[in-house]
Amino acid sequence: MQRADVDAQIAAMPLDREVGQVFMTYTYGRTATDDDATSVAANETLSGVRDGAELISRYHVGGLLLLDTNPLDNRQPTVETGTTDPNVTAGYTASMQAAAAAAGDPPLLIGVDQEGGTVQRLSKPFPRFPEQALLGRQSDGVSLAQAQGTHLGQQLLPLGVDINFAPVADVLTNPADSAIGTRAFGTTASVVSPRVAAEVRGLGGAGVAATLKHFPGHGSTGVDSHIGLPVVTRSLAELQATDLPPFQAGIDAGAPLVMLGHLLVPAIDPNLPASLSSATVHLLRDQLHFDGVIVTDGLFMGALFGYGSPDQIAVQALRAGVDLLLQPRSLATSVPAVEVAVRSGALPKSRIDDAVRHLLLLKQRLAAD
Repeated sequence: MQRADVDAQIAAMPLDREVGQVFMTYTYGRTATDDDATSVAANETLSGVRDGAELISRYHVGGLLLLDTNPLDNRQPTVETGTTDPNVTAGYTASMQAAAAAAGDPPLLIGVDQEGGTVQRLSKPFPRFPEQALLGRQSDGVSLAQAQGTHLGQQLLPLGVDINFAPVADVLTNPADSAIGTRAFGTTASVVSPRVAAEVRGLGGAGVAATLKHFPGHGSTGVDSHIGLPVVTRSLAELQATDLPPFQAGIDAGAPLVMLGHLLVPAIDPNLPASLSSATVHLLRDQLHFDGVIVTDGLFMGALFGYGSPDQIAVQALRAGVDLLLQPRSLATSVPAVEVAVRSGALPKSRIDDAVRHLLLLKQRLAAD
């Protein structure tokens, strides 16, 4: 699909469908129409719908996240979604894709956090993969990282998963940064960069899109952004020497997505977290020359609590230049809020068009692989 074709598709989209495309959320239930009482209740609490099919027909979301539970979302901290059992996942994703087709929507992006080590959402019998830190310590770690990316992709794609929210591109320069810890390949850019690039190539070669995270670098902080707002005190020169090279390496290797961290980085933007910062987006686009999809970390996370309501945060992120909003706290209110912002002129329609253009081009690329 050429850009002209994508632009024609966007021009034909009603605004509500176009806005829906910039959201990625999750559902409960083993199929798009699972009527299990616990799943129905959880979906109603999370998104105001009974099941995945209703979610698609009402909100026209652009993607779905495979999540086991979300213990930091206090609305339903112990309920299993049912979607991350590999014996179920392929049927679930197929049924959700069918629901999107029935609604007249583009194919869904299906993503999962399957890094290896401590962050692996898909359960047994899905194979367990080693932590990135282990690959960072091996002399043949670059080839091992590419092999891990290949094997991950080969396991994920048959389940209907086309995005892996990995690899972690952070350089662990603060050993007290427990939020990253063994999720990082290492403590220097020279170790991390080639392994990031290798895993990107491995995933991409298997038909799965890699996501570099957490831009512009979470490895020097001591606060978990799930709970509070980490502050990165490095100078711009220090960021360019240590934190940014692995992201550049991953971009050069063809990573189609970059995730913005909920990090306050005063050297780039003293006022807003990276995930809400146009200055951070400009750095990524103009200096690192990234032209793919920019995605937020989960919008439910505690780091953003001081920056407005969930609806305001969604609008702010899009205005800053983000393309895909991950795990909004309230899909039922955030989708209409974005639509209202566009209709009022508070959020330029061109910004939504640009975000959806990036997403549709990615969907076409994945369909062609």
